[in-house]
Amino acid sequence: MEIVLEDFLSARIIKHCLPLFRDGYYGEAAHKAMTLVELALKEKGGVKDGVFGVRMVRRLLGPGRSIKLKVPLAEDLQEYAAALFEGAFAYYRNYAAHDGSKIDKTISLRVLILASELLDLIDASDLSYADLGGIEGLLQEGIFERPDELAQLLKFLMNRYMPAGNASGFFESLYLKGFTDAQYHAVLELGFVRFFEREVPIPPEMRTPPYFDDTETLWGHELTNLGEETLAAVRENDQPQTP
Repeated sequence: MEIVLEDFLSARIIKHCLPLFRDGYYGEAAHKAMTLVELALKEKGGVKDGVFGVRMVRRLLGPGRSIKLKVPLAEDLQEYAAALFEGAFAYYRNYAAHDGSKIDKTISLRVLILASELLDLIDASDLSYADLGGIEGLLQEGIFERPDELAQLLKFLMNRYMPAGNASGFFESLYLKGFTDAQYHAVLELGFVRFFEREVPIPPEMRTPPYFDDTETLWGHELTNLGEETLAAVRENDQPQTP
């Protein structure tokens, strides 16, 4: 049976690393592959500072208060995924970056396959804000620049309704107000607001033939106790202080 390398490699590895591998630049191909993994982690996790390599893996996949990448399959596999990435970076990425002289054809190919697996795992992972630790974490990670920016989003989301199954108008309004997907998902995950679906009565004069339903299903958002407390605290801090 003929083995086609492209069947085992991610599109990014095929484009950027396979030509180097086929030209005999085995160390360079392996180094490039692990660099692509590092860049993918940085982009997916929104890492903007100078953290890289094993430290970046620990931030995005390990414990602690920061934005996380939650891997698929099962939640209890998170620590093992972190170990997989950390070992690949500590062993292959660091060696390829600082020496690489012993990387032959076989080792290089294995690194390309491993890098492909890691890239696919990154693509399949979801960003999570649940471990940020509240408003301080949101500000520290740059999700919001100021507390009043968080308050403005909470006020925007309060009792906001949309027809069930059609959220396009909601997101259009969200973006027009200058808010981002990251900010929206962060306040949901951290429990500042909750999403709801409920039936509301339709006034008789608005029931038009041939539809005579008594109710309509709406989607919306409402503040949790945490959201109400946060909004009240921000408003209080914004009040001018009396001398």
